[in-house]
Amino acid sequence: FTDLAEALAAFITFEFRAVNSPWDKFLAGETDALSVDAQRGALLFFGDAKCSTCHSGALQTNHGFHAIGIPQLGPGKAKAAGLPSYADIGRQAITGNEEDRYRFRTPSLRMVSLTGPYGHSGAYGSLEAVIRHHSDPILSLMTYDRQEALLPKVNLGDDWGAMEDQDELINIAAAIELPAQPLDTKKISELVAFLEALTDTRAAKGRLGVPSQVPSGLAIDR
Repeated sequence: FTDLAEALAAFITFEFRAVNSPWDKFLAGETDALSVDAQRGALLFFGDAKCSTCHSGALQTNHGFHAIGIPQLGPGKAKAAGLPSYADIGRQAITGNEEDRYRFRTPSLRMVSLTGPYGHSGAYGSLEAVIRHHSDPILSLMTYDRQEALLPKVNLGDDWGAMEDQDELINIAAAIELPAQPLDTKKISELVAFLEALTDTRAAKGRLGVPSQVPSGLAIDR
């Protein structure tokens, strides 16, 4: 088992390491690796927009938990706590601490252009939309457009219980700890350009790729 674990770890470390994005190249001295818009987006990200307050470090995350009011849709995780089945109380479900209600872990932004939909519930289908949410989370929560959600067309029950429960909606809004940070369309576009520059295209394709065959002789899922 130890050998298997070490082999898998070595493969994952090599195959999916994302450290050669345009942003990484720019930091290494390749000044032409980043577009002008992406450079402006970086200045916003680490400056006035204050994104790096939480999205810090090499992986753009402080690994902390924060309540930012992402709209709750789909099945929740709070039924065991005596709450409606559509509620998701975030980290409180693990710690039991009231102050952790509606807090979710800050995600890494490496490869973020390829990892949508965004938010713990997948409420936003584009980087532009989730940035707009961050710029005014209370307004975004209260005026959420359900067309933003990229939901499969299957009958799995009501996805909108939390958003139709005014008490739950108010509770989510009251827990928000992210201050509004007004951003115009141009600044949002520049932030998107920066976030797209965190994509390592080689890692996205895979360095080794899918093998033509495996020792077991089993069919390979491609």
